[in-house]
Amino acid sequence: VIPGTGTRPIFIDVNGVSTISTFSYIPPSIDSVTYTTSSPSSPSSSSFLQTSGGDRIILRGKNFGLNAIEVKVIVFGDSPYINSSCTDLQLNLDTLSCSVPPGYATKYVHVDVNGLTSNHVPLQYAPPSIFTISSPPTRGGLITISGQNLYGLGNRFIAYVVNEDDDDGGRSTSSKRSTFSILQLCTNVTLLDPHNSITCNVPAGQGRGHTVIVAVEGSEST
Repeated sequence: VIPGTGTRPIFIDVNGVSTISTFSYIPPSIDSVTYTTSSPSSPSSSSFLQTSGGDRIILRGKNFGLNAIEVKVIVFGDSPYINSSCTDLQLNLDTLSCSVPPGYATKYVHVDVNGLTSNHVPLQYAPPSIFTISSPPTRGGLITISGQNLYGLGNRFIAYVVNEDDDDGGRSTSSKRSTFSILQLCTNVTLLDPHNSITCNVPAGQGRGHTVIVAVEGSEST
C-alpha cells in the first residue's frame, strides 16, 4: 500500500464481484520525551516544564505520519487540561516538537495521527518556588506568597506553615511535611497572579523564621 495514516477504505474485485473493506495503518507510538525552555535567546534542556506553558517538548517515536496537519499532540489530566493541544507543532519524520499549554504537577501527553492514538507518557511541570512572603499580624490573617510556578486548582493547591518551635534539627522540608503535628494549614489559597503569587490565611502566631510549604498534588515548593 501507499504511505498513509489513519483508517482507509480498500476496494477488492474478484471476478467482477466488488467489495469494500477498511484497513488501518499502525498507530503512532512515543519512545521518549525531552523538554526545552521557551527562551528564544538561549534555549536549553530542562528537567521540568514551567507552569505558565510555552516550553517546547520533543517527542521521538514512530508512525507520526507525513503531514503535520493530520497530527495533534494532546496534553491531558485533570480539568481544564483535558484535551489541551500543543501549539506550533513541527514534524520531522519520527520527531515531533511543540509548545505545551499551562499546567501543574504531573500531566500526560499522547499523539493523535488522523484518528489513531499513541501511548501516553508523563510530563512533569515544575514544583512551586517561593521567593518572598509578606508578614501577617500576630492574630493571623492574609499573607502574600510570591515566587514562580505557583499554579493549581481548588483543593489540589495547599499551603502549610511550620511552627517555629518545632525545629527538626535541619532535616529536610519533606521530613517536616510528613509530620502533620508540626504543620498548620494556610487556608483559602487563592491565585493572586497566576504562576507568580498566591494569598492565603495563616493562623495566629508570633516570632519569625516560620517556614511555609506550598504543594500542588504532591509537588512541593523548594
